[in-house]
Formats: sequence, C-alpha cells, structure tokens
Amino acid sequence: MDVPCNNWGESVRSLRSRLNLSQEKLASLLNTNQCTISRWERGVTVPTYRMRARLKELGCESPGGSSNNHSAIAAFSQALFDSTSGPSMLLDKECTVVAMSSGHEYQPGHGYVTGKTLLEQSLPEDRDMVMELMRFFDDSGFWNTVNTCFEYPYVNQGEKRCVILTSVEFNGQTFCLMRRKQDTLSPVQVADSRNIRGRQAD
Repeated sequence: MDVPCNNWGESVRSLRSRLNLSQEKLASLLNTNQCTISRWERGVTVPTYRMRARLKELGCESPGGSSNNHSAIAAFSQALFDSTSGPSMLLDKECTVVAMSSGHEYQPGHGYVTGKTLLEQSLPEDRDMVMELMRFFDDSGFWNTVNTCFEYPYVNQGEKRCVILTSVEFNGQTFCLMRRKQDTLSPVQVADSRNIRGRQAD
C-alpha cells in the first residue's frame, strides 16, 4: 500500500482489493462472517487485536500508523517520560511500542524494541498475558478516552506487578503511556484487583 490508510475500514478494503477477495472470502480466511467485514469497512466497528494480527499476516497495514512525524512523537514521548518516574513506554492503538524511557528495563536490549507490537515481542509463555491486556484495551474503551489512568495488575514469572496505563493524545492520535507502578501490591490488593481488572486509578 503506497499511502497509509486513515482507518481500519480503508485498510481492510485496500487489502481485499489487492488480494482480489470478496468480503465473504476474506471472512472465511479469518474464520468470521461477512457482516463483520462489512462493519469494519463501514467504520461501525474495528477489528479486535487478534483479528488485527491476522489481518497483518495477510498484508494489511495498520491505519494511520505511529510512524508519521517521528521527531515530533519522539519529543512528545521524551516530555512524558521526563514527567514520570520509573520505566515507561508509549504504545499506539495497535500496541506497537512507539518509544521507551531511557535507563530502564523497557529500553532496547531488555526485551523490547520500538516499531514492533507487544505481542510480536512477547515470549510464548507471556502471550496469554499480553492478549489479556489487549482485550482490556478493547473491552474498556481505553482508546476512546484521554487523560484517563487505569491500574492494571498482572503476574509475571510468579511475581505480582502492576502497571499504570494512561491514555494521552498527540496530533489527534491516542497513545498509551504504560509505566510500572513502583510500590509492591499486597496480597489483599492483588486478590481484590483480579475481580476489578483494569480498575481506574485514583
């Protein structure tokens, strides 16, 4: 695709055109139905992260993309990182790592690189955890909010952790500023947070 698409509808329609597929045939390839493809193309709904991954496997490009205006986004993310403490990263709506704070475990060489999605970079044993985070983004309407914080507890290699997810807007795009919560959760807080997955932070 020569020109980036502005929305998922355009991206899916362009993919079908390039592959010479009907909505029904694409639906069959994705194990969904024609109505779902039609809703994506009309902008009524957007593909879930799992479907976005499948669409990308077929050659569909993410709409808009965070690659536009790299220097402005770099300056914006640096200002965000300067205003927070602890390891931080900036994600776009496809959960692509756009930027990472320096001097922390999220920096390159510590498991993550910019330009790839969290799912692409996750270890096989962490994929379910990453998929759960992506479902949270979809189910909570996170990308439709701005300046909203959520505490998101999770367990990694038996260690209970929590990240703070903050929706931020830049040049009309919504991003997620994800940073590690520095204090350790008590067993009671972790047990409580399992029932309130992604609760809004105070």
